Amino acid sequence: MNVLYLLKILESNQLADLVAHMDMPPLDMNLALWQAIDDGEIEIDEKKGKVKALKEAEPWHNPELANKLLRCIQHYAKNESNITVGRLNSYMKDPSSGNGYPVHEYLMSMQYLIDNGTVVEEVVSMPKTPKRPYHKFVFLCLPENDNAEWNARAVNKWIDDFAKSNVK
Repeated sequence: MNVLYLLKILESNQLADLVAHMDMPPLDMNLALWQAIDDGEIEIDEKKGKVKALKEAEPWHNPELANKLLRCIQHYAKNESNITVGRLNSYMKDPSSGNGYPVHEYLMSMQYLIDNGTVVEEVVSMPKTPKRPYHKFVFLCLPENDNAEWNARAVNKWIDDFAKSNVK
């Protein structure tokens, strides 16, 4: 567990945020935090609920999970579309059983793919209109794809689907 890299990804100094994303038993979580403190990577102010990075974070990832994430993104690309972060998030855990990948491993493995340029994140924001709410799409893409066109298709489909679902 690379506490320092997770902290960097979360862009937060709140201990509660860090702990909320450490998907592991409390014993393992405490041991990981204590190890990061002992290694001089972080310091924690429990009274204020703050955590502070003391070193630069080294990227970490689960190679098997990173490979699966990349294969999933490649599958969508083969079909001329890009997966959204929301959809990929839904693939990480079975909502009824809770079985799946630990949240921290998913976040770090995905960020690793982004940090090394294997995957790009593209954000498309749809402003609020009288007929629909604000919506932000975060697409995960291969750098060489025609992402603007593919993403526009997905956004336009969402707009059409939203309009059909609210017909009165």
